[in-house]
Amino acid sequence: MQPIYHQIRQRARQIILRHPTPDFYHDHSPADEASRQFFDADRVIKKLLSLVAETLEDDFGHGLIHAVKVSHDAGTLMVIEARQSGYDEDPLSRLVCLVQTAGLLHDIKRKTKDHSSHAAAHAKKLLRKYPFSAEEIKNIPGHPPGPATVSNRFLRKPTCKPGNHIYVMYCLIEKVISA
Repeated sequence: MQPIYHQIRQRARQIILRHPTPDFYHDHSPADEASRQFFDADRVIKKLLSLVAETLEDDFGHGLIHAVKVSHDAGTLMVIEARQSGYDEDPLSRLVCLVQTAGLLHDIKRKTKDHSSHAAAHAKKLLRKYPFSAEEIKNIPGHPPGPATVSNRFLRKPTCKPGNHIYVMYCLIEKVISA
C-alpha cells in the first residue's frame, strides 16, 4: 500500500475512535452477542472464514475485518428479526448461518469489474461444497449492488412477511449500500 493511503487509513481510524459506539450495538447487545457466539462456534462459518482469509485482499478497508463485521451485523439483524417474529432456535440458527455466509462472501471478487455479479456467481459455485440446499444458495447473493448498479431484483419490495430472511437481507443490503 502506498504511504499516502496508509496515512489516510490511520487518520480515518483516529476520527472514528473519537465517536461513541453506535446505539444499535448497545440497544441490541443480546442479539449482537448471539450473532458473535454463533459466528465463533459454527463449523460452516469457520470453514468459510478460513477460505475468505486466504482469498480476500485488504482493499481500502474491504478486507477480512470488513467481511467479518458485515457478517456479524447481518447475524445481529437476523437474530433481532427472527426473535421478534417468534422463530425457534433451530430455524434461527440456520438463518443466521445464511446471512453470515452472505456477509463473509459479499466482497469475495472485489478486484473484478462488476464485482457484485462475479461475487454472486463465485459464491454459488463455492457453496455447492458446503451443506446448503440449492434454494439456500440461490438466496445468498455475493454483494449487494452499489447505488450505480442497483438492479430491479433488489428494488422490488419483499413479497414475504416481515421476519422472513429475505426481509432482513433488504436491511443488510440497505446497510451495506449506505456504508
